[in-house]
Amino acid sequence: MPREAIRRRLYHAARQQTLIRTHPSVVGGSCLDEPRLVFVGIGLCGRHGLSVGPPLDVLGLLLTAHRAARLVHAPLLILVADAHAEDAGARSLRVQARTAEWRGVLDRFARLSPGVRVVVQRAHALHAEAGHAAARADAAALCPPDASDYCRLQVADLLHLQRTRGPLLKVGWSLADHVAWGRFDEMAFDWPLRRRAHPGLGFWYTRPGRTFDPRRPRAIPYVAASETARVLLRDHVDPAAQLAAHRHAPPLVLAGVRRHLKAIARLWSEEIAPLQGPLEARLPALYDQFFARAAGHADASAPRPGAMQR
Repeated sequence: MPREAIRRRLYHAARQQTLIRTHPSVVGGSCLDEPRLVFVGIGLCGRHGLSVGPPLDVLGLLLTAHRAARLVHAPLLILVADAHAEDAGARSLRVQARTAEWRGVLDRFARLSPGVRVVVQRAHALHAEAGHAAARADAAALCPPDASDYCRLQVADLLHLQRTRGPLLKVGWSLADHVAWGRFDEMAFDWPLRRRAHPGLGFWYTRPGRTFDPRRPRAIPYVAASETARVLLRDHVDPAAQLAAHRHAPPLVLAGVRRHLKAIARLWSEEIAPLQGPLEARLPALYDQFFARAAGHADASAPRPGAMQR
């Protein structure tokens, strides 16, 4: 596909999709020529410790990356950041358990994905590859002296992937349209690379996840600090019942959650399979499709050749 056609596709998609932060994504994707990979990182911990499980609104990030990969005809690499969580101090056994749950979720997402090759890899495996140690050294030189080890490791991962896989588009998330060094989101983590022109790196950013907690209504899309404040992406969860249970949440908080989940359901319909009806009907149908509970859907436990690499 011609370079200008790729740029136009990324430009129009970044402007039209509700979940994308338009300005930083338009700018972040404008200099990227012929990406060979779309990349998403799934963190397992936040400032308040290890996640309790995969939130539903991680699909906003995954589906946005899926759309980008489909538009540019590139594979989608999803990195599970187990090594990053252990480096941040989380216990290894707990990290392994959370990693296993995430791999199950991402396996299902990969098998449901039409027309996009999805590859899932653990960070421990990536860090064992030849050349990653050199990328770490270069990341340390690129990052400001007050950068966290977590930030340096993320920068090293991107440098290594760009050197070994070729030009790539990273899809992350951000709390705002502008960068603020020291803020805990991926736009801030990417700043050491974004402030210099790296022709082989492009960036898209989605909006943050939403919670029912009025003290923290916005959150990391892939980290849940509490099972009660987020709708989790687990087979036994009834998302409609979760919404009903929080119907007395502050109106602005509840409206933010519903608006965000509606955007995810709409993107699911466009990228994976149609959903119909009000949100309370579309979310259970999404879970039925995701966990292969509805008649007519293939068994998501059956492997699809070539879908996964570890």
